[in-house]
Amino acid sequence: MAMPRREITTEIQTASVIHAAETVIGSEIDVRNFSTMCIYIDYTNGDETSVDIIPKFLRVSSGDEYPDCSWSGAAGTRTVTADIYRLTATGKHFLVLDVRGKNIIKLYEDATGGTPTGTVAVSYALSTD
Repeated sequence: MAMPRREITTEIQTASVIHAAETVIGSEIDVRNFSTMCIYIDYTNGDETSVDIIPKFLRVSSGDEYPDCSWSGAAGTRTVTADIYRLTATGKHFLVLDVRGKNIIKLYEDATGGTPTGTVAVSYALSTD
């Protein structure tokens, strides 16, 4: 018998002016009992060039942070790159993360270029499927 689908949806930041340095959005989010996280971002571009959304994973609360990463390979050598999600235009955007096997996530924002005057609002949905 299949387990019933479970979902939690929460807003973690109302529309707020973006910061010019990497700044946490909301607080730690426990993702242990979920498989998928969909992050919804409402971005209004201001004087900044773009805003980066940066997910980081933690094994324990207040512990070391591990960036979401991609691995690429050539000739048997794998190279890691910390992932960022860059928004360059006003709009409603989303990204989906596989959170299976992860405990906690923190989301960060970071404006690039110019003087930040744009805003970003962030919410998320966690699901078990």
